[in-house]
Amino acid sequence: MLAADLASGVAWCERTLGITPTAGGEHPLMGTHNRILNVSSPAHPRAYLEVIAINKGATSAIPSSGRRWFDMDDAALQQQVADHGPQLIHWVAAVPDVEAGCAALA
Repeated sequence: MLAADLASGVAWCERTLGITPTAGGEHPLMGTHNRILNVSSPAHPRAYLEVIAINKGATSAIPSSGRRWFDMDDAALQQQVADHGPQLIHWVAAVPDVEAGCAALA
């Protein structure tokens, strides 16, 4: 979930899901920080939902030609999140064999 800031992301989770995300961390390279919601199960013990935001108090180490992950630097996306609140923008999966995982999704 991309939020305009972590406070609004946490408030959205509490209001919408009735759950307060746990402490996450900071990503110095990207200049972002997050909070985590545990959604694990016996079948998926490492599953979580991430609430992520640009850390306005941090300096990104990304070169001027680079971009933050998940298109977070996109002005239209930032405006959409500012206007409508936190949104699911990407999903990430860890698999032992990327080619087999892609084939399974095809």
